[in-house]
Amino acid sequence: QTATMAFRPAVFASALRTARFGKRLDYEHTVDSTMTWALERLSLGEAAHGDLFVCEEQTKGIGRRGRAWSSEPSGNLYFTFIWSHVPDDSTLFEEARKLNFAVSVATVRTCHAAGVPNAKIKWPNDVLCDGKKISGMLINIEDAACIGGVGLNVNQVFDGDDELASTATSLKVETEIEHDRESLLATFCYQLESLMRKPWKDVLDEYKSLNALHGLSVRVYHNQRLVSKLHGRNDYALGSENQLLGLVWMSLHCAMVCYALRRGSERWCYPLQPTEFVYVCRWQMS
Repeated sequence: QTATMAFRPAVFASALRTARFGKRLDYEHTVDSTMTWALERLSLGEAAHGDLFVCEEQTKGIGRRGRAWSSEPSGNLYFTFIWSHVPDDSTLFEEARKLNFAVSVATVRTCHAAGVPNAKIKWPNDVLCDGKKISGMLINIEDAACIGGVGLNVNQVFDGDDELASTATSLKVETEIEHDRESLLATFCYQLESLMRKPWKDVLDEYKSLNALHGLSVRVYHNQRLVSKLHGRNDYALGSENQLLGLVWMSLHCAMVCYALRRGSERWCYPLQPTEFVYVCRWQMS
């Protein structure tokens, strides 16, 4: 760990170069979860598109599938943003689909700008540097808005923690210099806003170019069931009868799978390119 000064909202504001995104930022030193914090503000009508919620420490950080996200006060970036810039509810899922990929790309671009060119995306929501995790992200849909949570290891070091050092890294570890978190967050906001103006295909193409798993064999787990027969394209029915509403198509051409969005009790998955990706139509969550 490392001791750094608290996040400086005024410095961030002076570095920001966006039209709307990030113009309002709420900061607290310690919260249970920035995702929960943002959701509460949104439900009260006190949050809008582009708002940011930033903290130094999360006591109950939320990862994918409800897993805990380690969020110690070690000079990292822990934040949640609201994205509700959609014309109407009918386009929400399409906007969220692009956002899910754009957040990963924006995070990698931010790492590259900080002098870490080896940052790549591990589907669905991790950024790795030579196999070590430097960032994770999560996108949820609530009503007509997307809530995105991002954790980026910035100035944390792992002296004396060999186990963590073997699986995690930070910008400081990779570059051996301290980084300005305010400038990093401003860069992320600019990159994400710019990416969301681009056509979906352009975002997907850049995502694919940054895919750390490209060309690798993969194993896909679903509800503790393993799919390991990955020879050519095969159709698989996964899950119990009350969950399955689709098929999975496998291919070794590209080690990516479809991405999922949650809305209420349902999870929706969008096909990308059926000849290259795993595709799950839609299934009900138990």
